[in-house]
Amino acid sequence: MIVNPKQFSWDGATTRVDGTPYGVADRKGYNLAIKPTGTNDSDFVEILGVISTNQSYIAQISKLANPIKKGKWTAGVREVDINDIKSAWAEIDFIVEVAPSVPTNFIVS
Repeated sequence: MIVNPKQFSWDGATTRVDGTPYGVADRKGYNLAIKPTGTNDSDFVEILGVISTNQSYIAQISKLANPIKKGKWTAGVREVDINDIKSAWAEIDFIVEVAPSVPTNFIVS
């Protein structure tokens, strides 16, 4: 399991579930969300709404409006087509650990 990831990245779908082609012209964008690991899909909280119609996308975690708190998380990304039909979530688990602050008043005498 990845600890303290720096980014989420993915490649968009190229077909629909029935095998028909799906391309950039069909894509409204993606939803990116997180939830505590082991919870239901209904617990996903979007951290990026419908974003980008690009085939590939990278979301820098450091640029998110709200930092992800310490814990075990599941990230999910899904396609949203131009008719607002959403794919199932593609999911991956990760851990955020927060290190203690650096010691202070460190001197040599």
